[in-house]
Amino acid sequence: MKKRRMHGKRNAALLLALLLAGGAAGLFTRAEEPPASASLPDGEAMPVAAGYRPAAENGRLSLAVDTAEGRILVTAGGTDWTSTPAGYGEDPLARGGTKIAMESLLQVEYADKLGNISTVNGQAASVNQGGLSCRKIDDGVLLVFHFPKEGFTIPLEITLDGGALEVSVRLDGVEEANEAYQLTAISLLPYFGAAPAGADGYLLVPDGSGALIEWKKADAAAEDYRQYVYGREPAATKMQLDALEETACLPVFGLKNGETALLGIITEGAGRAVVNASVSGKRCSYSNVFAQFLYRDSEMVAIAQKNQTVRVLEQAPPDAERFSVRYLFLQGEEADYVGMAHLYGEWLMRGRPEKQAGGDVPLYMELLGGVMTQQSFLGFPVDRMTALTAYEDVQAITARLRELGVEKTTVHYRWWNKDGDGAAIPTGIQPEGRLGGRADFRRALSDLQEAGIPLYLDFNFTDLVKDRWGFRRTADAAASMRKNPSLQFSYTLQDHQAVTTESYTLLRLTGIRKAVDQVIAAAGEEAFTGFAPVTLGRKLYSDFSGKSVRRDTADREWAALLESLRQAKGKLLLSAACGYALPYADVVTDTPLYTSGYSIETAGVPFYQIALHEYVDMSTPSLNQMSDPRQGLLQALETGVGIKFRFVYRLPEEAEAGGASLLGALFGDWAEEAAALYREAEPILSRVAGRRIVSHTRLTGEVRETVFDNGVRIYVNYGDADYADGSVTVEAGGYAVI
Repeated sequence: MKKRRMHGKRNAALLLALLLAGGAAGLFTRAEEPPASASLPDGEAMPVAAGYRPAAENGRLSLAVDTAEGRILVTAGGTDWTSTPAGYGEDPLARGGTKIAMESLLQVEYADKLGNISTVNGQAASVNQGGLSCRKIDDGVLLVFHFPKEGFTIPLEITLDGGALEVSVRLDGVEEANEAYQLTAISLLPYFGAAPAGADGYLLVPDGSGALIEWKKADAAAEDYRQYVYGREPAATKMQLDALEETACLPVFGLKNGETALLGIITEGAGRAVVNASVSGKRCSYSNVFAQFLYRDSEMVAIAQKNQTVRVLEQAPPDAERFSVRYLFLQGEEADYVGMAHLYGEWLMRGRPEKQAGGDVPLYMELLGGVMTQQSFLGFPVDRMTALTAYEDVQAITARLRELGVEKTTVHYRWWNKDGDGAAIPTGIQPEGRLGGRADFRRALSDLQEAGIPLYLDFNFTDLVKDRWGFRRTADAAASMRKNPSLQFSYTLQDHQAVTTESYTLLRLTGIRKAVDQVIAAAGEEAFTGFAPVTLGRKLYSDFSGKSVRRDTADREWAALLESLRQAKGKLLLSAACGYALPYADVVTDTPLYTSGYSIETAGVPFYQIALHEYVDMSTPSLNQMSDPRQGLLQALETGVGIKFRFVYRLPEEAEAGGASLLGALFGDWAEEAAALYREAEPILSRVAGRRIVSHTRLTGEVRETVFDNGVRIYVNYGDADYADGSVTVEAGGYAVI
């Protein structure tokens, strides 16, 4: 549903003022000097010596360091993992710059005073210039890279933690001593574990549900993979989308090479991370995947008067203490994307008990309450609430589904509060009169509770769609890098241009905290199951005002808010949630099923669902919003997650232009088909609910086999021809359960 419309000259003037205020200020402003490096850990200086020397060992891993060349070697289960690929010096494809990059633990980007970006690597610009110093610290080493020409000092802490290698840029020790340059990005271990041409394996990247880049299938001419974790910074106002793509919801990447594999988890600074991947045959004979961190973000701004585009740089360095990646190592049967997913799920949900296996699986429903529409009153256009699913309609929908054999449902109720989709930031429980008012609202809650139907109420704590006391769209908005309110737009499907007549801004953290506290206090004994703060679970953004958090630390703030909301009611529902939010979710709807389809990718895999299957109840996106709901059912069976529908009880003529969110959503048109699909899926899904997925295999391009830890095997055939392998036959467009 589109955000509330802004009308007239006032809005055009507001838009112009917000875009131009501050102009090109901050194009290149010197930040305050970072803290002195005295906070770095003390340790014994290590002599400069060629060759790997032991630095740490814990019974599971060992770490060795070449202090002359600035390289590391990790041994895990008898397998050596090196930061520099073996035999790189004889690589016939790699040129001088690429070969030196393969020797480097760090790659650095920086801007000059004109905003031009340059790249240097740690080997050429630091190690070869005598700029590397090493200290032995507890469980590892501290490598301090000084770049004499550029004036940067970057401490890199490398330690062992059980079965993991922890690699961190210590931001409290980063220095910028040359006023001509500002640090913009740091890439960590870009060639760690890189695999040579001819190796059997793949790279794992976090695009959508998860994607593989298989070395024997990938096109070396394809553009490198590069994707921002949690999506691009929302506070960076964009007048045009580059492309419509899936979100990288999870801060992970991986590499499988024969019978071994590694998984990288971005544990600190994920909101500023970019995952990069490349395959052999392009610039060298090795395939690699790594994380880059944005030390200073930037956005391009068009200056119409000069017919040019300039780069606006973030002025201050990050607030976080470090950028960190945790590397985990796998061998044998566990060395694949399923094993990687298990390790990530275990790390993410550490300390949280697994949910009880088995039990009935509900039909998940997203119900849309009301929308603001333009209507005529005495000949004048006015914005008024139009009811789509009134409070009494929620009961009618669940009752009708029971008649159709759907005994268990879970309801996510959106746009239920005052002004529906055009609501201001919530400050309490405020029912909408045109949906039935407070009496009908409480009656519906009571009836659903008595019927044992979980009801999650949606609360949008981030989007300033309209003003209310204490929550104004300009004064209380998070700031962009240009210090303007962070304007957000919808975009045209044809050319992805911003629709400037429809905009909203993002609420700064202090406002979110205030709203969350007020809503929790007001919720009291209201009889709903839990909150559904969907935007908090998937929209992570900065406030560049200098008075609040940015994305490198905002994930911790958002997590604390989600924890408070969960504790208040005991349950939390999120939709297409990102990694920082998942530990607080009891239900995650709309889990990603697809990838962006980048040309370098060769296959999509359900990494997201495998990682979470034994911890969180999950669903597909709405089947009635898909071009082929039957395929959505097959995807639910393949991944063992519930099916979901988006419904409205009525669709008045004035609301029919509401956009994609209302397409095919009328309950009366879908009730019988939704019930039939659920009755078909539920007996299968209940057998695997809460079970670990122990194997996921792509038998052919169209056939998948999923094995659960209780022995249940589900085969799904997305193709047009039957599949048979001697032990099982799967009809075209069908499935088989063993």
